[in-house]
Amino acid sequence: MSAQPLPLDTIFQQAATLSSEDKKALADRLLADVSEQDQRDQQRIKNQAALEFHKQLLADDSGYEEENAQLIDEAIAATIKNN
Repeated sequence: MSAQPLPLDTIFQQAATLSSEDKKALADRLLADVSEQDQRDQQRIKNQAALEFHKQLLADDSGYEEENAQLIDEAIAATIKNN
């Protein structure tokens, strides 16, 4: 069973009792969470694009993949590694 998120009114009520320093720390943490989620989303998109490109190459019978297999594999590996 996954944890259920708190209702926003509860979060705001609890946040109102925090000190200014704690409010800033909470805001920083929330921004970091959003940034991390954005990075994961971008990585997922890049991985999906690389996978789709690879599928298209597998379906292509022009010989391009065979001629450039090493470069393609390196590009896919670099995309996944760098993200």
